[in-house]
Amino acid sequence: MTPERWRRVEAVFNEVVDLPDHERAAHLVSACGSDDALRGEIEALLASVPDAARSMRTAIGEVAASLPRVPRLQIGARLGKRYQIIELLGEGGMGAVYRAHDDKLGEAVALKVVRGPVDEQLLRDEVRLAQRVTHPNVCRTFDLEEVDGLHLVKMEYVPGETLATRLARDRALPIAECVRIARGVAAGLAAAHARHIVHGDLKPANIMLDGDRVLLMDFGVAWVARVAAAPVGRLRGTVGYLAPELVRDRQADERADLYALGCVLYEMLAGEPVFPAASTTDVHTRHVAIAAPSVRKMRPDTPRWLASALGDLLAKRPEDRAHGLQRVVAGPPRRMSTAVLAALVAVGAIVHNWWPSTTPTPPAEHVNGHAGSGDNVDTLMFSPDGEWLLFRSNRLGAGQPRLYHVVGR
Repeated sequence: MTPERWRRVEAVFNEVVDLPDHERAAHLVSACGSDDALRGEIEALLASVPDAARSMRTAIGEVAASLPRVPRLQIGARLGKRYQIIELLGEGGMGAVYRAHDDKLGEAVALKVVRGPVDEQLLRDEVRLAQRVTHPNVCRTFDLEEVDGLHLVKMEYVPGETLATRLARDRALPIAECVRIARGVAAGLAAAHARHIVHGDLKPANIMLDGDRVLLMDFGVAWVARVAAAPVGRLRGTVGYLAPELVRDRQADERADLYALGCVLYEMLAGEPVFPAASTTDVHTRHVAIAAPSVRKMRPDTPRWLASALGDLLAKRPEDRAHGLQRVVAGPPRRMSTAVLAALVAVGAIVHNWWPSTTPTPPAEHVNGHAGSGDNVDTLMFSPDGEWLLFRSNRLGAGQPRLYHVVGR
């Protein structure tokens, strides 16, 4: 199905999904006209979605109504002998978060009051995993307590606002800001992934912005992936940021977080999600089966290198995402003076002599600003006149320097 065809299907589907059955049929005839194939595609989608979950709005309302309520704590109230509630910071499916004053520490902390009934083992796992990740780009988790019959997760209080709040106010962000935030999140994820911890719920609401600080928070659904694709059992995370392998196979590793980072970066650049849609099933289907649209269609001033890196992060195959992360962190291809370039080539030649290769040096070829087909490039450097391209290649030996003459650019 082409992107244009899918957009047509999506538009009509969203028009009829919430209509009563007796109105839906008439609307389909009017909207589809003589396009019987279009009508068949939409009817198949409708048939695959349970009535109780046809609309994301309906589903969210039903779930919210069924959840046990978190007791609303009054501002100024005390919890036990140690905490005084200062303000409500936010409320979600897992509970409510308050800023409180910790009399023992003499400073502000964030207290997550967890919804009941509480699975104490899951709570302990959340806190243990979060405590293992120590990094400037990760919000610290201190302890798990039970005070006055309430289960509390005590965390570092970070002033500022979430990325979700920022996006709700400003929609698309300046490109430099998007890259800066993405790099901060990537640094926090790298610290978690170094311990094989998958965050599992990366989204704008779990990214805190405090001036120049970018902090990843809330490891409430995190898990440890010690194998390539760990089974996760129930579907974790938030609709709209779930990697295809999570939705399809219920198993994933750290690379699922890279896909979620791609979703967040796209949203920062475009001002809307990768796949905006009304129903949960529709969003899941598109993340699994439909290629992500180029962000340059929504944001034409996005640099090509960034749009390409974002495309890698949003790859359906997990093994294709790491290169996108490397490119976001590294930034655009760097241009160097001819003198510095010559020096690097000389050093490369020495290294090449120390590490002989049986494969001959490739001939000059047309590379159009990129390496030749089959090269796995991790560095690109151009001479000022654009005539020469230096990079490291794995095609002819791991990390060997290569110099190509760029012709016909």
